[in-house]
Amino acid sequence: MSDSLKKGAVKLLTIRLVGKALAFFLFMLLARQMTVSSYGELMYLFSLIAIFTVISPLGLDVLILRRANTFIAEKQYGNAKGLYQFSSRISLLVGSVLAVLMIVGLEVTNGIGNVSREMIIGIYAIITLTGYMAIRRNFLLSLKKSIAAELPETVIRPILAIIIILFVVAFNDTSLSASQVMLIVAVSWIVVTVSGKLWFDQQVTPLFSRPAKYQTHTWIMSGMPIMVTTLGFTSMAEIDIIILANMSSVEDSAVYSVAVRYMQLFSLPLGVMQSISASSLALYHQRKKASSFSALASKLSKISFLIAIPIFITLLLFSDIFLALFGDDYIKGSVVLLILAFMATLNAWFGSTGYSLTMTGRQMTLAKLILLALAVNIILDVILIPIMGIEGAAIATFISTVGWNVVAILYIKNKLGYLIVWLPFRKYGEVN
Repeated sequence: MSDSLKKGAVKLLTIRLVGKALAFFLFMLLARQMTVSSYGELMYLFSLIAIFTVISPLGLDVLILRRANTFIAEKQYGNAKGLYQFSSRISLLVGSVLAVLMIVGLEVTNGIGNVSREMIIGIYAIITLTGYMAIRRNFLLSLKKSIAAELPETVIRPILAIIIILFVVAFNDTSLSASQVMLIVAVSWIVVTVSGKLWFDQQVTPLFSRPAKYQTHTWIMSGMPIMVTTLGFTSMAEIDIIILANMSSVEDSAVYSVAVRYMQLFSLPLGVMQSISASSLALYHQRKKASSFSALASKLSKISFLIAIPIFITLLLFSDIFLALFGDDYIKGSVVLLILAFMATLNAWFGSTGYSLTMTGRQMTLAKLILLALAVNIILDVILIPIMGIEGAAIATFISTVGWNVVAILYIKNKLGYLIVWLPFRKYGEVN
């Protein structure tokens, strides 16, 4: 891994570690200031919102990581500007429509009872703005501007939400409701979006002095498979919470969501390194540097796996203590936590399966794998949740997630010639 890549990874990892700690504290604070049923209702809403927000940028947020860096390296500044502007406008438009659809859907299905005015504001703000913010962030990441990319959403937003919640709690003797939290989140989203946009303009002004050029059809056609894949990934992460709320209870959704919160610790190191190295993987593939591609991907696998092992051992030994931080009602999720933690450890070793397929233009293959895995997950959820409850949901996710990763690794090795997992006794080439 090059020195610049290491510096970028360390910088981004530091910011995301701080952001992850703040987000963790925020959700722990919410769990303690809300009843289990209210927290479960909030997690149910957040899971639905997460799925809708993936659709809004139509995959263009991920496409920017691949294309913007290449455009700028080749001095095609007009194309870089056009890609950003087109992606931002599409995301805001589609996000607005999706927000309305979700609000109407909740009203019609009566999924959470009465949809309050605060919930409507929160849903609309989050779904409309999240895709736009992701496009801004990824464009800056492609320029290696990690601080400007991550600081507003990753650090400032949770700090602002925590401050508002603490202020509300100080003057409120009753538990927080899901409606109140949705309004608080909406306020923090809006403030951070505006401030992030102002900061973004300062970072890219020299690049955006050129006239914009648009390749709208090409971008849309390239982005749609990515959107389908990302939708599959997000649905895999959120579907258990949604199905538990409908087939079991919102209380079970709350407990399960806390276990998922800990599982996300495993994905942080690999996610940071993937964000930094995504454009490098794409360039190695484009230039047919198979040894460099395999060397970089295997190093990502090695580092993330070695970080994941101590996290897994810690959770294995002290699962009840960690879950009790959210409240005694969440301790019953200890078995779920261990199942998901073991799965996440394996995922860390599997490495950059999704990124390797995406950065080599195999978006459709990845999309098919993820959609198949999602279908398996849903079927297993429907079978296992009535029998085993939240543990059944965890087993369903374990089987479907490990399954698609193994298939992807074999495909990448056999079809592309890249070995992306770390094997201790195998020698890899140098990254150059």
